[in-house]
Amino acid sequence: MKIAICSVQEFNPTIGGIERVSVALAEGLVKAGTEVVFVSCRKSPYSKPYELPAKQHFLPSPLDYCQENVDAFAKIIKEENVDIVLNQNSHSELYNRMCMEVKRLTGVILVSVFHFTPDMRIKGNRHRVNFRYLPLKENITGVLRDVATRFPFRYVTMHSQHRLFRNLYFNSDSVVLLSNEYKPLYAKIAGLKETDKLVAINNMLSFPYEKCIYNKKKQILFCGRLLFHQKRPDRVLQAWSLVQDRMSDWNLVIVGDGPFRTQMQQLSVRLSLQRVEFVGFKDPVEYYKESAILCMTSNYEGWPMVLAEAMQYGCVPVAFDSFKSIHEIIQDGVNGFLIEPFDIKAYAEKVASIANDEMLHLYSENAISSVEKFSYENIVKQWIMLFESLIEQRKRS
Repeated sequence: MKIAICSVQEFNPTIGGIERVSVALAEGLVKAGTEVVFVSCRKSPYSKPYELPAKQHFLPSPLDYCQENVDAFAKIIKEENVDIVLNQNSHSELYNRMCMEVKRLTGVILVSVFHFTPDMRIKGNRHRVNFRYLPLKENITGVLRDVATRFPFRYVTMHSQHRLFRNLYFNSDSVVLLSNEYKPLYAKIAGLKETDKLVAINNMLSFPYEKCIYNKKKQILFCGRLLFHQKRPDRVLQAWSLVQDRMSDWNLVIVGDGPFRTQMQQLSVRLSLQRVEFVGFKDPVEYYKESAILCMTSNYEGWPMVLAEAMQYGCVPVAFDSFKSIHEIIQDGVNGFLIEPFDIKAYAEKVASIANDEMLHLYSENAISSVEKFSYENIVKQWIMLFESLIEQRKRS
């Protein structure tokens, strides 16, 4: 059995969650005796040196879809004797079109993974606009996108998502969602009467699971791409401004980079923040090990890798209850804390209270224990079972 894991962007484990989990999956598959190749369209602007467990092919064009890429991809499938294509970029209609045409040309099995909450483009989001941080053009775009999610324009957006989900479902051999919580939502949006092709497999931990206790600094961590519309890292700075004077022996570290970094640094100055460090793109493991608290402030996520990764190393998470799959990861008050979206004051107060809580070490231990179920050994088994069942179905048909 040979798997081609594909996406638009290179599979560089240093640049993001989808890339990191893809590489971790490949490592697990290779260890289990399954052959893997990567197929990408373009390099990331944040690319740094890295090593992959398998060969990576780059298609001739950086575009999501073009005939040149279709032909090149089909050639790779035939030359490498690939059995299954694993599409990690299925939120793009153009990229899906390329994968579907490759399937038609080669007969390869197509498995499509949807890495976001299914209703991310349908739900109204008043948090797209901020004239303090974003330029006028981006705010106008944000207003238009927000209007598009509201009555009566909402139905245009719903139709677009309905079409994407139905095409994905009926042209893939299986559609993998990141949580069982998302199955009914996907089926409703797509208007599916049968859901046999829908499968839920959680993202695995990117790093080997070891149940051990780490020495923690009085340090709060934000780790992720600095993107305004989804990640909203500015909320971490706002929360820190409310409690930094009461937490004079604590510091805040921002790990990650992106188009919102300059505005973040400017906001830090305007808020007169102290003990804040922007370290850019770094291997997050050392920061996970030494940080006591992880802050997540996203508008939405699919299955946030950073959350389970940080908990793996004993970081106690504080996050907004803004997406359904978070309840499969955080048990409020047991291994982390959930805050009503998007109450910055309540968020800041929770961070300050657990920083001084004698139970912090117990929350940390609970966090470590609770993510064992996401270890690559457990998740890779689920993937292999899916792949083998699809190959068996193909043989019988």
